Amino acid sequence: INIETDKYLLKNSLIDDVKSFLFYNNILFYLDENNFLKARNILNNNLFWQINLSSIIKRKDKLIQISQLSNSLIFFFKSGHYIEINHLDGSILSINNLKIKNIIKITSNDSKLLVYQNNGKITILSK
Repeated sequence: INIETDKYLLKNSLIDDVKSFLFYNNILFYLDENNFLKARNILNNNLFWQINLSSIIKRKDKLIQISQLSNSLIFFFKSGHYIEINHLDGSILSINNLKIKNIIKITSNDSKLLVYQNNGKITILSK
């Protein structure tokens, strides 16, 4: 709600087949049931871009974390895959794998990446 104008900025809308999602800088990033990663403007519901990740991630994979690196975004998945994507057009810049599975959370500081797994393990990686 915009308090000054008393108007709703977000309208109710339904997005079908969402498997996992994250909000980042007023953009809804979500992975659908067909492994399409989509970027949607949360103010007007416009789709910025979508990319098919079916050849990269498995059907049960989920989006865990998004980080920014200059003009690109890095998407981390539960399976350990991470994909660097051009934030403007959704083109894939690089695909990598942490070789760590069942990730539930990722945090980072200037030099380290902490990877939390659902079995209680925490792996510390250098950037």
